[in-house]
This record gives sequence, structure tokens and C-alpha cells, in this order.
Amino acid sequence: MTGNITENKVQPEPQLIEIPRIPSARPYKRRIAQHKRNKAAGGLITITTASLILNIAFAVVIYILQAGPV
Repeated sequence: MTGNITENKVQPEPQLIEIPRIPSARPYKRRIAQHKRNKAAGGLITITTASLILNIAFAVVIYILQAGPV
């Protein structure tokens, strides 16, 4: 029976590979990308606001049409 028993071997801890951080050589491109994201967010806010205003306007028109002649 001693042949079937396996010993628990302790595995060594995995070694982490250190990746050196390279300082960004392109801060200009990063600034351009940030500017594009800001413009996209501004456009999304504009479209959302316009949609909300149109939705309110249609709700008012429908409410007035349902009331009939005053």
C-alpha cells in the first residue's frame, strides 16, 4: 500500500514577471483622444437633452388635443 500513497509536494510560489513602465512619449495623442471623448460626451448630452425637450413638447401637444376645443 505504500506504493499508492503520493507525497504532497509543496509547489514554489509563482514568480511575477515585472514589466517596466515606459513613460509615454505621446502626451499630445493622449490629449487629442481625451478631447475626442469629451466632444462625444458633449454630443450625447446634447442629443439626450433635445430628445427630452421634444418628448415634453409632444406630451403637451397630445394633452391639448385630447382636451378638445376649450
